[in-house]
Amino acid sequence: MGGQYHQAHASCEMLDVKEGKWVPLPDMNIARSCYPASIACEHEGHHRIFVFGGADQSAANPLNTAEFVDVGEGVDVSQTKWTLVEAKMAQPLCFFACALLDYKTIVLCGGYTNLQRVAAATASSESFDISTLAFSSFPDLIEPRSCHAATSYMGTMVALGGQDKNSCEQFDAGANKWIPFPP
Repeated sequence: MGGQYHQAHASCEMLDVKEGKWVPLPDMNIARSCYPASIACEHEGHHRIFVFGGADQSAANPLNTAEFVDVGEGVDVSQTKWTLVEAKMAQPLCFFACALLDYKTIVLCGGYTNLQRVAAATASSESFDISTLAFSSFPDLIEPRSCHAATSYMGTMVALGGQDKNSCEQFDAGANKWIPFPP
């Protein structure tokens, strides 16, 4: 989906694992580059793919928009289209990470908020509720990260590595904060 640094694209493809082939999806509403892998999840019988932020066509300006497309059983992907989410991210972001935390909440963390000067990574995080399509505040990472990965498992989330980083941190839901990982 989308493009690479200095080359934003709106084009998309989805792997049909049953057929073992790539299937074209409609173009996104906004051409993007420099955003994390998209999040696929199920909500009320809908299988949706979400994309957040990234950089615009100029590759100089991070975006604060999100959009989704319905896919899955019974959906003719040639007839579906991407839907822009009305709510905006707290700040434009690119080179950040995201993961589905608890089957209903996607957490976005770290990244760059500006690419027009020497960029500094951010430690900020925010959550996105897939049922209300709304963004909310979320505890900040321990340290700023960019170009990193995130994954979730059984209600927890881990932010891993990143540019000039060899550390990891885990979200502790009970304490509502990020802690070093492993502890």
